[in-house]
Amino acid sequence: MKQHAKAILHSYPEILFLQGGATGVAILAVTLLNPNVGLAGVISVVAAYALARLINMDKEFLASGFYTYNPLLVGLSVGYLFRLAPLTVFFAIAAGMLAFVVTAFLAHVLRTYLVLPVLSLPFVVVSSLVYLASLRYSNLLVAAPGSTRLLASDWNLPVWLSGFFLSFGAILFAPSVLVGAIFSLIVFRASRILFMLAIVGYYAGACMRWLMLGSGTQAFADPYSFNFILIAMAVGGVFLVPSLGSYLVALVAVGTATIVLDAAVVFLSYCGLPVFTLPFNLISLGFI
Repeated sequence: MKQHAKAILHSYPEILFLQGGATGVAILAVTLLNPNVGLAGVISVVAAYALARLINMDKEFLASGFYTYNPLLVGLSVGYLFRLAPLTVFFAIAAGMLAFVVTAFLAHVLRTYLVLPVLSLPFVVVSSLVYLASLRYSNLLVAAPGSTRLLASDWNLPVWLSGFFLSFGAILFAPSVLVGAIFSLIVFRASRILFMLAIVGYYAGACMRWLMLGSGTQAFADPYSFNFILIAMAVGGVFLVPSLGSYLVALVAVGTATIVLDAAVVFLSYCGLPVFTLPFNLISLGFI
């Protein structure tokens, strides 16, 4: 049982390019500040892990959380949209298992033919399918409970600072200043380089959008700016050797992502779909 719990907990830090069971416990605890979102994530990742064990996937492959962090993200997205109920639990289980299958498939294809990581592309695919399918499932279309006053507060911070924390929290479907501050501290404790890249990526992308949108408030307060944070961390400090050159490449990647982000927002709005991490995946995979 302890081994299974560790494997599941390792899914959480993978989302922020981190490792470690203690980090996983901390992130899990923070997601549970909104029980509707946190519990849906747990349900989906447990379902995905159970399917992996059922088909006898090697324990070494499961121990890292590589195959289960996408199901976790899908579960969090289900909890963010729907109120937890028996039907929602079933939906989260099915979505988590589907995300695991799509992860295994895309990881094999990308690794074999393009020598690329899978990142959170399965999450984008499956969550988009979940959102589209839910339009026909009227019994599920009940708004999730709102955030508590503690999570909803902006703590009277200026928008350029509160926006950074909101974006950090939005990575795990918890767009909250408090949650984002906790996540940023977790990253800071684990890696000063990734923390620095997160700051540079967010402000580079937000400032560029400020120039193009003509509104600093709109640019800094947009939770989708978490894509800039993830791009800078992935390109500048994870998949390229950290150096001045990789940092410059990360800045260029963030700059190009602003176009992809706003284009995706406009296009996907016609389908009623969120952007999710589509800009992060497209730009990061392209630059890698």
